[in-house]
Amino acid sequence: MKRLKNLLISHENQLVEHTRANAKKLGHAKFIPSSPQTQHLSIAQYTAALIKCMDVFENAKPKSMLNVTDETNHLFSLAIEESSNHRKQGNSLSTPMGLLKSYRQAYLDCVLEHSEKDAQEHDHSFVIRFFEGMELTLCRDWAMACEQDNLTELKVRNQTISTKKNKYLILFESLSTPAFLLDENFHIEAMNFSATEFLGLTDELAKLTPLKDVVPWLGKALAHALNIKNGLRDHQFDISTPTVLGMKHFNITISDISDTSDKFTGFTVVLDDITSRIEMERQLARERNRATHYLDIVGSIIVVLDASANITLINRAGCRTLGYTETELLGQNWISLVVPPEQKDEVYEVLHQTFSGNFMGDEEHVNHVTTKRGENRLINWKNRLLRNKENIPIGILSSGTDVTEQRKAEQILEQSEEKFRRIFETIEESYITTDLEGTITMVNPATCALLGYKESDLIGANMEVLYSSKDERKHFRSVLAADGNVRGFQLTASHKNRSKVIVETNAHILHDEAGIPIAMEGTFRDITARIEAEKILREKEKLYRSFFENNHAIMLLVDPKTGSIVDANPAACLFYGHSRKRMRTMHIKDINAQSEKKIYQEMVRATQQKRAYFIFKHKLANGKTRDVEVYSGPIMVHGSQLLYSVIHDITKRIRLERKMKRLATTDTLTGADNRHQFFLRAAKELTRAKRYDHPLTVLMLDIDYFKSINDTHGHQTGDVVLKALTAMSIATLRETDIFGRIGGEEFAAVLPETGMESGLQVAERLRKGFSKLKVHSNNSDVTFTVSIGVALARDHDQSIEEIINRSDEALYKAKRMGRNRVEHA
Repeated sequence: MKRLKNLLISHENQLVEHTRANAKKLGHAKFIPSSPQTQHLSIAQYTAALIKCMDVFENAKPKSMLNVTDETNHLFSLAIEESSNHRKQGNSLSTPMGLLKSYRQAYLDCVLEHSEKDAQEHDHSFVIRFFEGMELTLCRDWAMACEQDNLTELKVRNQTISTKKNKYLILFESLSTPAFLLDENFHIEAMNFSATEFLGLTDELAKLTPLKDVVPWLGKALAHALNIKNGLRDHQFDISTPTVLGMKHFNITISDISDTSDKFTGFTVVLDDITSRIEMERQLARERNRATHYLDIVGSIIVVLDASANITLINRAGCRTLGYTETELLGQNWISLVVPPEQKDEVYEVLHQTFSGNFMGDEEHVNHVTTKRGENRLINWKNRLLRNKENIPIGILSSGTDVTEQRKAEQILEQSEEKFRRIFETIEESYITTDLEGTITMVNPATCALLGYKESDLIGANMEVLYSSKDERKHFRSVLAADGNVRGFQLTASHKNRSKVIVETNAHILHDEAGIPIAMEGTFRDITARIEAEKILREKEKLYRSFFENNHAIMLLVDPKTGSIVDANPAACLFYGHSRKRMRTMHIKDINAQSEKKIYQEMVRATQQKRAYFIFKHKLANGKTRDVEVYSGPIMVHGSQLLYSVIHDITKRIRLERKMKRLATTDTLTGADNRHQFFLRAAKELTRAKRYDHPLTVLMLDIDYFKSINDTHGHQTGDVVLKALTAMSIATLRETDIFGRIGGEEFAAVLPETGMESGLQVAERLRKGFSKLKVHSNNSDVTFTVSIGVALARDHDQSIEEIINRSDEALYKAKRMGRNRVEHA
């Protein structure tokens, strides 16, 4: 029996549909509830009654169910209830009996369709006996009801209806909102007191008048009510309209009126004036927008957390700092989302203490937050506990200032101070500060080392002990006082052992914030050796001039500051085709045939390769360009530092190197990359694809029956075919693709940034192009086809050879499948 119960309960929808269909056939459809919910409730009642009978007669014979007695009468109480309801509605006995037939047939259909075969006969018999019991009970109850009882029921029912009608009329009239009863053509049948006041018309004057004529702005709204006829029970919407009292806002509800037979008879229209509510909502929205605007223009992060640390509010500055949208943040847990793992416990403890009231509002806390992009920002927080009207804590308001850059600046400043200290102690130049009277207040170790003193010997001493000549000191101080600073001033200092040291000094006067002189500082260095070197250099300049003028190598002197050509030797004039006078008026840009960008790139390459020369293109007077190798270095000429350049013409060598490189990397017959170059470039492309997780596809191409072409037309024709295949492949593929000849008639292509689907499309485009290609050789046209294998790079691929092997397997699959086709691994 448990099985039958489950069967009936699980097929309730089928029972509803079959009952309605059966009632329609028997002409009782109008007595079936119109609402799906009511229909399901009715089926549930029948199923519940049937289950009660199962519980009572589970072990008895089905026929015993027909012995309806007072003890078992309650099992068929549903039939008694149906009998009473139909008598109250004035229906004849045939109506409930017809409905019972509809229900019985629906249940029998369900049992026959879904019961197991061995239980089908028992379940079918049980359902029949149940509905026979229902019919007997209904007929018995109907017969027992006397005419007087019918009259009494009718009287009571009329009194009940009259009472309900009066209540509904009182309720209708007492409504504070205008309400209208309309017929199916939207004409006014009745309206309440509020409606007469709203229209300024009496009920009689407005009766049978179209509502749209009385309230024109409702015309379009009433048109929407047609949807109610199509199955919707009601239609509700808001509308705004100007009136003599200003703009008014109404909530309109249009509902249908149905009688017991579910026939459409009209509508109710209720106008609810919601003007004050709308104005209040607008005011609240304005206040909310104003508050939101204030929060958004504040530069600090503003965030509100509830007791669980979930985000309930965050301003624009917070969203901007964290890199999330407001929607992505609201409702998320603050600690889980943005606090780094190593600081979660610390932040949780701070929030817990704040929520417990143990932290004051002016206390600050600093912690990192992790942005959406994974960056860590350091935030200085001030937390406030939020309470409701009952003084119960409801959340935490946190104001945060991003101090990441400030902390970085402080660290940089500390590092800068440390760097200055190290520089001060380690620089080779001597450094001294004095007061305005010349008393030494600071010296660095280089000063002590240069002049042979200890720091304690100099601090507090006067600068006069360091001068070899008092006249030099007097002249130096007068220049410093007049100009405020001196640069490159030569002096003779006195060593502690009384020896003389020639120094070059730079000095200036220090001022306070008000501009008043307060001290002097300066640096100086030993130039004794330089003075001697300059003497030697002047002697060597004479030798250089002779070497420069008579050398067969191309030589230029260039001012490194301006790029102007200061001088050119005769060999340079002969090479460039300009007179010496003309060369001395030219700029280095006048002979450089490359852009500044390319020149800079070559200089970077030379530095990276640790070369002592640069390779440029220089322009001759006749417009031709030559590849040159330039060796440059500084040289002092007449006291000025110039750039000395020796230039070699390497045009022939460069051309030879390019030819050698082309021969080393290119297949001599087809012009495609040779096998070595192809694998070298392909390996680099695979490395790039794996680094950035981009797709990469490899094609393997093989000419079908190539040996037959050679045997039939000769090897010369075979070579022409190979060249034609290469030319068409390069023309079809992109510039970024790699194409090479692997060996014989076998070629390969690497397609960067290309997935399998696109790779197959490229392969098919190539295959179709080859099949249409005609090669003319030896007075005959030769056609050929190509088989292509395609493979996609995988995450676990360690080398390009692995992908080549897979594409090669796909190629041989294409061969086996009949050639002139594309297959993939």
